[in-house]
Parts: sequence; structure tokens; C-alpha cells
Amino acid sequence: KKISWIKWDIVCLPKKKGGLDVRDVRVVNISLLAKWHWQLLFDDEAVWKEVLKSKYGTRVVGRPELGEECKPWFASLWWKDICSIGCNLNHNWFSQCVIKILGNGMCTSFWWDTWAGEISLKDRFPRLFSISTQKDSSVAELRCPNSGLQVWSFVWRRGLFEWEQASLNELMESINMVSFSDADDRWGRRPEKGAAFTVKSTYRNVYSLSAPAFEVEPWHASIFNAIWKSPAPSKVSGFVWQLLHSRVPTRNNLVTRRILDVGGDSSYALCGEEMETELHLFLYCEIALLVWMEIFSWLDVPFCLPHNLFSIFNCLLGAGDYKIRYGMIMICNSVVWTLWRCRNSILFDNGRGTVADLVEAIKVSTWKWWMSRATTSHCLLYEWCVEPRLCLLR
Repeated sequence: KKISWIKWDIVCLPKKKGGLDVRDVRVVNISLLAKWHWQLLFDDEAVWKEVLKSKYGTRVVGRPELGEECKPWFASLWWKDICSIGCNLNHNWFSQCVIKILGNGMCTSFWWDTWAGEISLKDRFPRLFSISTQKDSSVAELRCPNSGLQVWSFVWRRGLFEWEQASLNELMESINMVSFSDADDRWGRRPEKGAAFTVKSTYRNVYSLSAPAFEVEPWHASIFNAIWKSPAPSKVSGFVWQLLHSRVPTRNNLVTRRILDVGGDSSYALCGEEMETELHLFLYCEIALLVWMEIFSWLDVPFCLPHNLFSIFNCLLGAGDYKIRYGMIMICNSVVWTLWRCRNSILFDNGRGTVADLVEAIKVSTWKWWMSRATTSHCLLYEWCVEPRLCLLR
């Protein structure tokens, strides 16, 4: 079994937040089940809906919440999954994502549907709902238009207490602000009222509820986003992404995960002086530092010793317009990738690496990468080695 270097929760994050933007299968399944629930909101007499109504009751159609009364013991696994949407997430998330856009009020449940405010009236006024004898009535059935004024006909199973009367007054203020029309009621999706349901938008809503609490600094986010937009090959960008998370198989990381013995040699193969960590391998080693200085001199960018890899990426990301920025990130990716390949060559193939050889390899590889993505006039290798910034602006 291979080592799981990065948590799956981080892999599923958007690229600008340090992830790979891979879809979470569990959230995708919930979103697809939500599509069935969305279709059940419309009573269009489809055959499959009639079958569900005859098996589980008429309340399964037109309701954003499917409670236990809609899930008998003989229910199928598919139906139980639909009724259980949101149990492992925020309670009633589906009903909070849909809204009833009011027309004449004939097809809108007064208590159950969300039509006056951000939540249903039964959740906002649970005490009044518990003593109402009109729990399943529509808005039109309780509304009595009278000379253009809003008059409502409520029936309670007992008289209201004084504090319940205050809740009723608040309820009246909320519903009297709603305007009616002669059009039919229809379902809409939040936050874009009236927008059609899509699995993509539902995935975003569900993922926002289930995503891990993992935040990155704003300037880190710009670097994570930029490494994928550079012309470097995907495997190189993927390695840099893994490196920025400090999850590459250096000797220090392998010792931490008990792949290598704690008492064994964990020094860097290129210099043999200090422990092989990400910072030493790619930044503070004498060879790596000289390579960075040569590359910065080649790019005509002032060099100062950064305290981490994010700083050196950020330094080049702020140089010039967008063409130069993404070219700089590509060159940064190449430096990291070349140092890693040199390390592996020394460690496994008895190879060797000098600063001149590494710098030359970086120039050649970046020229090839840039030419493979170039949409305008190409530049020659000697032009790239002399004036890379001019070549990036072509």
C-alpha cells in the first residue's frame, strides 16, 4: 500500500484553497439524491411519482422535508436515502436551499413551505404551529382577501396565551409584508431565487456544509492557484503543490512516518551536511541557494534569502504583467523539479550535479515548456537564455 501523503479532505478543496478540486464522491451522491427530491416538489402526475404516493402516501410530493412518517419500515434503500438527505450535515439543509416563490398561494403550504422569510413558519413559530388545527392548509385557504387588505383566518385548538399572542402579532407582521399575484406558485433555489436546480450548484451548497475547516493565507492562495496556470507539465505542478504542503518523500518525512530508521543517515545526498528537509533541499543547501541566485540573476530580479518556499514563489509572482508572472512561476516550478531530479539521480543512480549543469537544465526545460504552450511567435533557445523576459512578453 502506498503512502497517503495528503488528506482526502484537502485534495477535495478548490485549487485556490490548496486542494486539487477533486469532487467528493459522498457529496456528489448526496447532490444526485437531492435532484430526485427536487423533482418530487412538483406534482406533475408523473407515473413514478404516482407509484411513490400510493406506496408512501400523498405527503411525499410537494414537500421540502420528508419526515419519519414518509419512511415506513418497508421502504426501499433508495427511498430511505432520499428521506435521510442532510442527516449527517446541517439539519434540513435541503429545505433551506429551496424557496417557494409565491403567486396566488394555492399550491403553497402555509406552515411547511418557506415563503415568508428565510425559514418555514412552523420552524419560526413552533408553538403556534403545535396548537393550529390547519397544519396542512395552503396559504390561499387561510387568506381572505377583503377590499385589498390582508385578512387571515386562523383556527386554534384553544385560546392563545398572552405570550402566544405576541408571537401571533409577529407572524402577522411577517406575512402581511408578502405580496400576491394571479400567477401560479413555483419553486425556486437559493440564493438565486427562481433559478433552476442543478447538481453543480447543489454540490457547492452541500460541500460548503461538509468541507473541513482548512484555511490558507490569501497570498498562499494566489500561489496555489498560479502553479496550475503555468505552462509547466501537470506532474511538475502536482509535485510543487505537494511540496508546498510539505508532503514530499524527503528523508526527514520518511523518518517521521517510520519508513526509514530513526538512527539511520538522514542527511541530504547532495551536500551531506544537514538533515534532508524541504527547506534545506530546495532552499538552504549551498547548491540549491547558488542555483536560485543564478536563476534570479538570469531573470534580472533582485534576490534576497527568503524564509520559506512561499516567499520565493511570491517574489516572482509579483514581477511584471500576467504573462511574465506565469512564466516566472513556470521557472520556479522547473527549479524545484530539477533539484528533486538531481537529488534522486545522486541517491539512486550514483549521478552528480553541479550548479552550472542544473541552471542549464532549468533553462532548456523551461524553454521547451514555454514553446509547447506558445500561441504567438516562437523564440530561439539562445534568445531564451539571454533575454527570457522579452520572450515571455511575445
